[in-house]
Amino acid sequence: MNATHSQNRSLERIGKILDFIEGQYKSNPTKETFQFGAGKLSSFDPFLEDTDLLKMAFRKIVTDTQENIKIEFRQGLPEQNTAVNLVTHELLLWLYVEDQNKFKEYQNSVKKEIEKAGQRIQFVLDSEGMFYPEGASQESKHSLKKDSDRFVLLYFLAKEKQYVATKAISDKLDMPVPRVRKAVNEIRNILVRKWALPRGVLFESDNVSGYRVTNVTLG
Repeated sequence: MNATHSQNRSLERIGKILDFIEGQYKSNPTKETFQFGAGKLSSFDPFLEDTDLLKMAFRKIVTDTQENIKIEFRQGLPEQNTAVNLVTHELLLWLYVEDQNKFKEYQNSVKKEIEKAGQRIQFVLDSEGMFYPEGASQESKHSLKKDSDRFVLLYFLAKEKQYVATKAISDKLDMPVPRVRKAVNEIRNILVRKWALPRGVLFESDNVSGYRVTNVTLG
């Protein structure tokens, strides 16, 4: 994956951590300090099991919020497994959100960064229906299947490169409007699930002009 995509994944992970922190203080509005094992974060992103990655992400958060978020990593008590004579240490995070309004401002700024990074990504749709961000590895490419609504719609809009009204898309592709919208939604879901990209990085849309796609190269 190219550098832009790597940067976007890093931002996405910071965004997930911020969402997790927000969930912690929203669920315990009277509590000031939260302690949780780093492993909890891996439930929504396996890469967040990486202790060094977590520390880097939290250092960035602390720096960017000018200490409005207090972070401290501590080693948990060792657990002795007598069967294999193994000692493990759990990494714990102690968190104190000092100013929730400033925290929210930072969280919103990260979301904007994610959108901005995502908008620079160029995609490829080849003649066999394979769809992927430029620089993607072979195993991370996704097949849209040439006879699917998703392929037909994306190929059409990538050729047009200008806004096309939803009704006009429906007429030209002989595809009912609900199917057009369903195909758009399915492709957006692929962006999120397959590459952890924001839903808005591909289709530009408005209520008047319909849809436009400008960052897809047809192969």
